[in-house]
Amino acid sequence: MQKAGLHSLTQHLAMELADDNIRVNVVSPAVVNTPVYHGVFGGKEEAEKALEGFNGFHPIGRNGNPSDVSNSILFLLSEKAYSLV
Repeated sequence: MQKAGLHSLTQHLAMELADDNIRVNVVSPAVVNTPVYHGVFGGKEEAEKALEGFNGFHPIGRNGNPSDVSNSILFLLSEKAYSLV
């Protein structure tokens, strides 16, 4: 529900601000392999094993990693994103 709300908010803000030439984007990753899961699953190795079970939920067949998220944000903040319009 939280991601659906974020998606809806982003979509409506984008429509509302489009006339002012303001673009609205969101980065909303699913499972990203970070140390936050170590405590949840009882350690790094256990977390990595547990997270492998989520690979099938993703179209690319693997969980995200921090660089996937940071590279997406860097792209959206760069001039390259504006050249696509």
